[in-house]
Amino acid sequence: MNFIHNFSYGNYGDSLRIKKEKIFEVFSTYGINSQYSEISPIFYNSELVFCSDREWNKNTFGESDWHETKHYNIFKSKVNFYSIDSINFEKIKVFNHFLVTHLNVGPISFNKEYSEAVYVENEYLSKKNRTDQTLHVQLYSLKIQNGKIKEKEKLNFCKSKYNYSHPTLSADGNLLVFTSNMPCKHKGLNLFYSQRKDGLWSDPTPLNDINSDANEIFPVIHKSDLYFSSDGYDTRGGYDLFVSYKNDSSEDIDSQWSNHFNLGEKINSEMDDFSIVFNPNGTSGYFVSNRTDTVINNELNDDIYSFEIIEKAVISNSFKNLAGKFEYFKIKGTPKNIEVMLLDEDGNVFAVTTTDDNGNFNFDYIPSGKKYTIKLNEEGEVVLTLFQGDENTLLLSNDQGEFIFRKLALDK
Repeated sequence: MNFIHNFSYGNYGDSLRIKKEKIFEVFSTYGINSQYSEISPIFYNSELVFCSDREWNKNTFGESDWHETKHYNIFKSKVNFYSIDSINFEKIKVFNHFLVTHLNVGPISFNKEYSEAVYVENEYLSKKNRTDQTLHVQLYSLKIQNGKIKEKEKLNFCKSKYNYSHPTLSADGNLLVFTSNMPCKHKGLNLFYSQRKDGLWSDPTPLNDINSDANEIFPVIHKSDLYFSSDGYDTRGGYDLFVSYKNDSSEDIDSQWSNHFNLGEKINSEMDDFSIVFNPNGTSGYFVSNRTDTVINNELNDDIYSFEIIEKAVISNSFKNLAGKFEYFKIKGTPKNIEVMLLDEDGNVFAVTTTDDNGNFNFDYIPSGKKYTIKLNEEGEVVLTLFQGDENTLLLSNDQGEFIFRKLALDK
């Protein structure tokens, strides 16, 4: 399944449609990966910053042969030039000696002005103050002035008994999304957000329209959209990269990111794919994958790959949209912000969307001639009306809350 977004189409006759697809082309990245793991690439001015458990020189803070690789540190390398599959990096160094500890440090995220950052660090507590033997990772804020890091402070909402990781800051630095094992209605690791007001961060709120009972990790705010990885939904295997486009009609942060789409088979492999960052041009960048067969300590090695987005127009007469509306049955009201999943004949999630304020939803470019199931992640008695041109079809769900139908070809 190709990654489709910002598409447009035109009618040619009654059946011919044109859709615009954006497809990822993936390239190996040389000069930055090592025999160890490299994760969480992000830009700091013209430098690519990333985390690694590689060896490094304790005296010069550059690459060398210090054999202590049990924990992550933050590194940097200036990008000299970039052209498709040819990237040149300068010598890799530790990002900042102020952040070096004997425990895990990173990932890190910056605001647009590079004047502030939020990063991850293991919190060291004495055994007397620990409730368990785990050193939990916490989020810390930094002020950056003239390239110098100052005012390290643990975020006010962090509690030592939970893990907080994979931070991503909005451009203005006032919205933070991160991964945590804090309790919420979903299982596994989930995404939460916090907003800064009057210098303090609000209590974290789960992104329930994004989270599943699997794991959602490594969120990245790019412009107004949210990229993340999940090992649930319609993954090809392991963790896959997804995007959720901002819904400008909603003032609620959670509902702003509701629809989520798999980025497709080019960038997503059968292994783990996560942690994406875009170059300033917005059509290329980097991500992390362990798709190679490099094994260190019986574990697959994470490497940084580069990508380019190629725009492609596709003409097809076998695609059409599917629109409908949900209404409460025997109950007053209208279903709002209900997650609607479209399942294929094998029971795999083909597409996901949410209802608007009036219970309406829409799936675009659904291949005809196949059987689909519409399923809700919501309990309650509802009636579904499908809109097909001038004719509407009323469906009642089965006892699993599913609506099963077959999308016929246009000539039938």
